Amino acid sequence: MTRDEVELEIRRVLATETSAVRLSNALFTPGGLFSELAPTTAERLAVVDTPLFDEANRRLSELQLIEAGKLKKPVKPVVLPAVGTVHVEHLVPDSAP
Repeated sequence: MTRDEVELEIRRVLATETSAVRLSNALFTPGGLFSELAPTTAERLAVVDTPLFDEANRRLSELQLIEAGKLKKPVKPVVLPAVGTVHVEHLVPDSAP
């Protein structure tokens, strides 16, 4: 692909991908589009200062925050027995009177 085609594909991925992991893999892995856009060390150093790279990082962070917000927190703390005769539930004060 030409440089313009790679940049166009990066923009398409940014506009359509809804998974942080898939976006990261498509853009930032050694076989990803930014590697194709900048195969040499000098080119990679230059590409990280571009608006397109900044946009890609912002989109990745946005997707990560969305996915983190979907993680469920336990309603009640998870209590696991400690080794020996002392149990963790004895270490946590009971909030009920």
